[in-house]
Amino acid sequence: MTKKQELLLNLEVIKNEHLKWRNYAEAKFNGIDIKKELTPVKHTECACGKMILEFGQIIYHLTTASSVARDHEEFHRIGEELYKFMNNMPKGTLLTKNSVKRKNEETLKNYSEILKNLSNNLLSTFDSIRNEINCIDDKKIESMLSNPDK
Repeated sequence: MTKKQELLLNLEVIKNEHLKWRNYAEAKFNGIDIKKELTPVKHTECACGKMILEFGQIIYHLTTASSVARDHEEFHRIGEELYKFMNNMPKGTLLTKNSVKRKNEETLKNYSEILKNLSNNLLSTFDSIRNEINCIDDKKIESMLSNPDK
């Protein structure tokens, strides 16, 4: 397998992992209890973060990848904030219970929308990166990996 093929395969793995995590998050938003191991991780510990570290010398040279690291980190930050909020939602008192519940639902909806927009941006970026990589000659990919300044 060439480095280009490996890079494209890793990109597909990242997309699939991202979609899986997003589906878990949406299930959590909808009140479905998910297993603890499906909770958010640091942005450097997921498939995308690992690929950025492994193939950064190529990824950072791609025009289409200029925002991927920042958007990916923000996605994880918002996901973690949302997860913490969901696990520590205010309950309110007997008199304020309904008001607090509405406010919690509004906050969840806002987090969910932000996360969904970030996710859609990332998925679009992954597709653009794939297209750009497909236009790069295999030898240039090999060269970029062996000589990161190219």
